[in-house]
Amino acid sequence: MANNNFLEFPYPDSKDRLNRYVFNDQLFEGRHFEAFNQRVGSEQYNKDYAMLKYIVGNFAGLISKVCADMLFSEAPKFKVDSDDSEDNQTFIDALVFQNKLNTQNYESALANSRHGDALFKIRIGKLNPGDTVNTVIIEDITPSIYFPTLNQSNVRQEPDEKELAWKITIGSKDYLRKEIHTPGLIINELYLLEGNKIQQQVSLDLLNDPDITDYVETGINKSLGIVTGKQIGRAH
Repeated sequence: MANNNFLEFPYPDSKDRLNRYVFNDQLFEGRHFEAFNQRVGSEQYNKDYAMLKYIVGNFAGLISKVCADMLFSEAPKFKVDSDDSEDNQTFIDALVFQNKLNTQNYESALANSRHGDALFKIRIGKLNPGDTVNTVIIEDITPSIYFPTLNQSNVRQEPDEKELAWKITIGSKDYLRKEIHTPGLIINELYLLEGNKIQQQVSLDLLNDPDITDYVETGINKSLGIVTGKQIGRAH
């Protein structure tokens, strides 16, 4: 089950990592004064910088874009083994096309260049609103919602518990949505949030989504669904 000893969200021991994401995003977007907490026109700014002249160049954004261009400006080709049937290649081609995987790869590389972390979630579900047939869905998602539990004795070990957690608003109230991946099982939970304090667990019925259940048994003896570009998380 999920570890409920963390009574604040975002979790205190992950705040440095999350703050680094925000800082690097500000640099990437050219918001340097925000990143370095400088205010143009303030007395301190005028005192320190009034006599200096600057040429603005967003090198952080440029480096990120060059890295992504070098990796994925030319779309990779996905080929099945020559011994496999033509139907398998058709399935792979459709998987790449439907998930816009080439675009996602580029956007993931762009984010990874400034965050240092990349995260893909793979699942079975309905790709678009109104769909009636389930398909394989590959999603590039932000690492700021990823909180795996690492083995302190071996932080390179694949985590047995991988938690996705994010804040949602229903009506006038905030909630913490958790999706916890463990070997053979996916656990869905919902908690009331007051400010950054995690309160009591509430029913998933509030999500109004019949596809989200308390437990999903995968039948596989390892955690499924989350692929990372780098090991991140908290040790236990």
